[in-house]
Amino acid sequence: MVSAADGEAISRLADELKERPGVDMVAPFGTSLHVSGRDAVALEGAIAPYRERTDLEWKVSRPSLEDVFIDLMGQARDNFQ
Repeated sequence: MVSAADGEAISRLADELKERPGVDMVAPFGTSLHVSGRDAVALEGAIAPYRERTDLEWKVSRPSLEDVFIDLMGQARDNFQ
């Protein structure tokens, strides 16, 4: 599941959401912030407190190829370490 937030405060929001249980990936896409998780219920619980903010507009979307790529690269082992 992917939720996208639009608004001016997405850079600070990204830092906060990365630490929340249920959030597997947070990635900026232009003026949007894509937040995804493998467990839809846990992800919704993680972002629920932020849905009430008037400076953010949330929508649910399907994962894009870019979302999948970023998530896979985040899990990949670094061959140079």
